[in-house]
Amino acid sequence: MRFIDPNYSLLSSLKANLIPAYLLYFAVFLPTMCKSQSNCAFMNEIDGLNLTGMPTEPAKDIHFKHCPTVAASCCTTEIENELKQKVEAEVVESVRDQIAILKQFFHNYGKIFKEQFKSAISVSQRNLDILFRRTYGPFYISNSRIFEDFFASLATQLGSHNPKEIKSSLGNLFQQIYIKEFSLMNPLRILTEKELACMEELQESLRPFGSVPKKIGLLLGRAFNAWTAILQSMNDTEELLDDIKDSSWTLTEHCVSELTRMRYCQICAGRSAYLKPCPNYCMDTLWSCLSGFSAIDASFNRFLDSLIQFSGRLKNVHNPYNSLAPTPVQISESIMLFQEKGSLFSSRILLRCFQSDLRVKRSSIVATHKSSSEENLLAPPFDILAKGLVEKADAFRFIVVGFADKVTRIRGFWRLLAQTLCLDKGLATTTGEMCWTGTSDGPYLRRYTKVQKRQRSPDTSRSGNELEST
Repeated sequence: MRFIDPNYSLLSSLKANLIPAYLLYFAVFLPTMCKSQSNCAFMNEIDGLNLTGMPTEPAKDIHFKHCPTVAASCCTTEIENELKQKVEAEVVESVRDQIAILKQFFHNYGKIFKEQFKSAISVSQRNLDILFRRTYGPFYISNSRIFEDFFASLATQLGSHNPKEIKSSLGNLFQQIYIKEFSLMNPLRILTEKELACMEELQESLRPFGSVPKKIGLLLGRAFNAWTAILQSMNDTEELLDDIKDSSWTLTEHCVSELTRMRYCQICAGRSAYLKPCPNYCMDTLWSCLSGFSAIDASFNRFLDSLIQFSGRLKNVHNPYNSLAPTPVQISESIMLFQEKGSLFSSRILLRCFQSDLRVKRSSIVATHKSSSEENLLAPPFDILAKGLVEKADAFRFIVVGFADKVTRIRGFWRLLAQTLCLDKGLATTTGEMCWTGTSDGPYLRRYTKVQKRQRSPDTSRSGNELEST
């Protein structure tokens, strides 16, 4: 008995019909894909190209300067020259676009950091306001402008290179507190310019606030130096990238010739305008053309490494919310020190600057201030810090971590510029697609490696720096 496959007749029928169809495809259609175009209509696919003088059919015996010699072509020498100008403008614009993106990165983070520093100053001022309203009541409210001016001066000093400005702001703050405290204890005394000058001179030896102003000055000085350094780095990098982007650098004639061959000569060879260069061929050509930029990669990487290292300090030691957190309590501590020895300080000032008996009635500072123990004084701000300040410090730390991560990924920007333009920006074809090798469509066999910047290639033979500055 004969066993018959029930699908046998169907399979046989399919094979009988499909195999001749495949043979017909390879025999008829595939050769037409590989050979040059039979007419010049495909040239209209190229945007922005003046096709005046273009033949209707491929012409023979055209001697091109940049493109490989072909039997017949739809290009003319004028079209070839126009393609050369087109690719030069495209590459220069692409490079400048990448530099502009990099510049925008530093601009954005410079803005973010400055906003965060100002926010930290604002938060510190708000905490001081809450603390002082609860602790000193009417005395603070009637003199709050002194503290508002102090924090405003801190905000304006962001980015300043002069550390004396912080010291000056602190000195002005404590001088005004010193005068206000004395006036509060001696309400019947009228302070003329003479007495004020005398009090100012006496303040240094009197040291009514102890060492607190010096401690605050050291902390704020270090913090502001760190913040100024990062802001200045962002600004300097912006200016540097602007100078590079806008400088009158040009590509060499040899480089432009190779770029023309890579980017557009497939058109003159009768291939599709959509046929892109092979990835390795594209990177090899652009690497040599942009080797001048690659030369600054090492020094730029060192700068980025210093930014990454410095950002670690911004996360913790110089986190603005942490750095400014103690300031309200420290200022309050200095006022309390004055109050503890208020009678002694007042007597010395009266004796030195007013030259009168000390029996003039003085109001009690305790009567004017809200009485508060040190424990009660510290309770409100720590409660605030636990709810808001710590969260803001953590949020800033997250920003810095993101910044450091992005800076790490920027390393090698100049060295990998060719790879970025070819692969990420789509100048070259994707892997596995038909591509242009510079002479034909097919695989580009030379392996691309970044260390071969001075080696010669059979398809892109060149030497030296292909980037000229004029």
